[in-house]
Amino acid sequence: MWILSAAVVIFGVLTTLNLILTLGVLKRLREQSEQLAKTAVAEQVEDPLLSAGETPGDFANTTIDGEPVSRDDVTGARLVAFLSPLCDRCEAQIPGLLDAARSMLGGRDNVLVVIVGKDEKAGEYAERFRDVAKVVIEPGNGPITKEFRLTGLPAFALLDPFGKVVTSSIAIDRLDIPVASSA
Repeated sequence: MWILSAAVVIFGVLTTLNLILTLGVLKRLREQSEQLAKTAVAEQVEDPLLSAGETPGDFANTTIDGEPVSRDDVTGARLVAFLSPLCDRCEAQIPGLLDAARSMLGGRDNVLVVIVGKDEKAGEYAERFRDVAKVVIEPGNGPITKEFRLTGLPAFALLDPFGKVVTSSIAIDRLDIPVASSA
């Protein structure tokens, strides 16, 4: 009988040890997958659109207010933002984008926000930017997204007066936005 009791105790100790090791492995795998996900996102979309020095091809579209918008409309430094209501990372960029758009040199006319989507959520999402930017809604294969070679969201670009990309990024705070003077 004591042999059976000893076997049960040994089995219990081994099972407990196995459980502890399994939990350790799961914790390590979780940490590793989080690191890989962060690295993959950073590598995948660090350059989500045209790079500095490149110029988008000709495009034409219409804003939600019925205004025509094209590459030729660039009259000064232009901020271009690509967002989607389906993008979690986009939501975190909105306060910075709204601040940048409000203080942008040239005001609303020099800020273009492209909402990538085509359902009514995209329309509701677009309303958030109507007062500070020209807003266009288009699918992921629309004329503006094609010409900027959009590969990830969110994406931001600063264009020079000739329509050439000065800088682009996945975060609005990484751009050196020219601000209007307060005087």
